[in-house]
Amino acid sequence: MYRCRLARSRLSRRSATDRSPMPTQVLLLGDIVDRGPESARMVRGCMNLTASTDRFMVLKGNHEEMMVKALKGDLTVYRHWLTFGGRETLISWGVDP
Repeated sequence: MYRCRLARSRLSRRSATDRSPMPTQVLLLGDIVDRGPESARMVRGCMNLTASTDRFMVLKGNHEEMMVKALKGDLTVYRHWLTFGGRETLISWGVDP
């Protein structure tokens, strides 16, 4: 969640002081999940930011890719994902892995 708050703060600050004709863009380079117990809050925060402005974008990183494959039913990826932060991510959503 820290990264989303930081991005929002920087976007607001840059927007207030940036007088260039090019608008400020914030691009988060993935890996917003599998980083501890705040994964669900991080995803929600990023979703709120992307819904509230067209100047914030999140790219899917390798952890998001692994999560998507695991949640679509790839059991091999699911087992691997659990050991690389997936367990904490699921718990952050209230799911018992």
